[in-house]
Amino acid sequence: MIMSDERKQPDQPGKDGSDKDRPGRNEVRLERDGILRIYYRGRQTAEGIKALGEESDAIAEALQERGEPVIILVDVADLGAFGQPEIAAWRRLMATRSFERMAIVHLNPALQVVLHFLVKMSNRKDKVEAFDDEVKAIDWLQEAATGQQD
Repeated sequence: MIMSDERKQPDQPGKDGSDKDRPGRNEVRLERDGILRIYYRGRQTAEGIKALGEESDAIAEALQERGEPVIILVDVADLGAFGQPEIAAWRRLMATRSFERMAIVHLNPALQVVLHFLVKMSNRKDKVEAFDDEVKAIDWLQEAATGQQD
């Protein structure tokens, strides 16, 4: 479990200027390159994760109806505190979401452990990959869009 420093003001940026200590300000958007980008920012709640999942699922469904691949880039650079209810919410999303590939960028070691657990539980090892480099993540995602294999 990742916990924020509770001595900080609840709606102030972290020491590094990030949104990690602020309430969740998550975002989902479809870019012109066809990549569905999801940004987790700030302290997470299960309800916020569920809402973001519903929003991203609606976009994914529209892509599928047009015959386009669902490729997802998840950025967790500014992900803040979360607990067991939030991990359970992510697990439900991972198990039910339909996509060709999902790349997750900016993982710290603790998040890598959580991701490994989520991927293992969802049985999607071949579709989810963690990257340190966003350019490499985008290249990997676009291989799926063009039908290339690893």
